[in-house]
This record gives sequence, structure tokens and C-alpha cells, in this order.
Amino acid sequence: MKPIKPMTIAVALAALASPAAADDRYYAYEAEGAAARHRTGDLTLAVARSLFGGTRATTVFRRRGADLPLTRDERTFPAAALRAVLRADAGAVSVYAVDAAAGQGFAQGACDGSARAWIAMPTPQPYRNLRLHVLKQDPATRAPVLCETLEYRWRAEWDVPNRTRLPREDPQAAREPF
Repeated sequence: MKPIKPMTIAVALAALASPAAADDRYYAYEAEGAAARHRTGDLTLAVARSLFGGTRATTVFRRRGADLPLTRDERTFPAAALRAVLRADAGAVSVYAVDAAAGQGFAQGACDGSARAWIAMPTPQPYRNLRLHVLKQDPATRAPVLCETLEYRWRAEWDVPNRTRLPREDPQAAREPF
């Protein structure tokens, strides 16, 4: 019997840690304060947890406005610049770029006409309140500028069924009106 090579083990572990193996959770929050109520209302945050315990936000579902797809973006703003802008909240935050097309209205409203917006937030945790920092980039210095801080109170965690087990709808099937 041949011994298993370390490269084979690494490839197998990488396959297990793929997005297909991720565990998706949905955390619901109630808006606290006038800014959060105006900008989003209550929201639900889609959080993907990897096999190895890492988490990342993927989408903000807003009561007011379109959903905001998020992409982790740790390269746009240097850590020192974030610390200077966020001060006490800069410790353990991740920066997410808001999808430019879906978040255009959000960026313009939150950041005084800006075309793009970023959200800095701590790792979402069950039973913990959430603070979102909406940022834009200064066109001259490319430094982060704090637009708004939105506060949310923890409400609940939603769990959805495994979508792979749901019956598939036949796109060719005839549809009957209600």
C-alpha cells in the first residue's frame, strides 16, 4: 500500500473548504437610531462560515432599499488609515466593498453622492449587536472617509433548509395561471 502524499491531503482539504462546503447563516438585526432606520431599516446579514471556522458577510438584505451584495476588500484601505478613521472600532473589523451597481443608491445617499461605498464591520456573531461603518474613498488622497455609522440590535438567527434537497422546478414545464 502506497503512503498518502502531503500534496494529496492538501488538495482534499482545499476541496472540503470550498464554498460548497460552507455553512450559510442569516443574522437578523433591528435598526437602532435614526440613521440606521432611515438608511436600511431592519436588516438581515447573510454570513458564510467555512469548514475551518472563518466567517464572512456575503449580503445585506435591507428592509428599505435593494439588497447589497458584499465582497471582502482588505486591500483598498491600509490598516493604519482605517485605525485613524474608526478609532476605537478599528480593532477587529473587516472591510467589504458594496456591489457598485446594486449599491449605487446606498452609496449616493450615505456618502453624499459618492459612486462607491465600503462597509467596515466586526465579524458578525450571534447574540451580539452590530455596528456598520459606511466608508467612501477620498478621490485626492485615496484615504477612507467615514460617511455614517449605523447601529443594530441583535434579533435572531435564521436557518434555511439545504437547498440541494429541495425539488427542482422543470423550466420546460407548462405553467398554469392561478
